[in-house]
Amino acid sequence: MKDIEGLAKSAIDCAFVIHRELEPGLLKTAYEALMAQALVDLGSRVERQKPIPLVYKGVRPDEAFRADLLVESVLLIELSLSSGLRRCIRSKSSHPLGCWSCPLGY
Repeated sequence: MKDIEGLAKSAIDCAFVIHRELEPGLLKTAYEALMAQALVDLGSRVERQKPIPLVYKGVRPDEAFRADLLVESVLLIELSLSSGLRRCIRSKSSHPLGCWSCPLGY
């Protein structure tokens, strides 16, 4: 497994490069595909639209949450668009990321 802080830095760097070169206006799925490919090009294993399991009071609903990108099974990335691509930083305890044991999310 790669260093999670290094993965996070690479992801943030990729996001800034993509945003700077393409500017706002594309669909979220386009930014997602480009981010995934940029991270793969750096040697990372990336999963798109990865279902994240949730168990609440013994109930496991199907499709409770899907991560936009999951890098090396440890870095969860949720893309958010406002006036372009922007990082959406959430703490591990915030919903829905707190429901999963991923140590770092953006």
